[in-house]
Amino acid sequence: MLDIAGPGRGKYNYLICILMHNLNVSMHKSSLLRKTEQDETRSPESEDIEHQDRLAKVLMYHSKGISQSEIAKKLKINQSTVSRDLDEIRKKARSSLDLYVKDEIPNEFQ
Repeated sequence: MLDIAGPGRGKYNYLICILMHNLNVSMHKSSLLRKTEQDETRSPESEDIEHQDRLAKVLMYHSKGISQSEIAKKLKINQSTVSRDLDEIRKKARSSLDLYVKDEIPNEFQ
């Protein structure tokens, strides 16, 4: 889990938790779409939905403190895939955090 040390770190960890939650929610919205699909053929769109669903599962297990190798076993994927997924999740979280800090926080203090 991401953790920022230093004074006031509770606020930053709170923001990270919110961002991770929002990322998780947006990923689950994609997985709900998959359940409504009637076409069983694999299209680029369905592969993207499956990828987003896997990212959500990796995030869920990782946030519970489960190791990468255990996550890989549970999802029946390689540990290296879990590692790449976690890197992608971190990059998305960092990007969301940067955007939030740049666009939203200044507006809160006006």
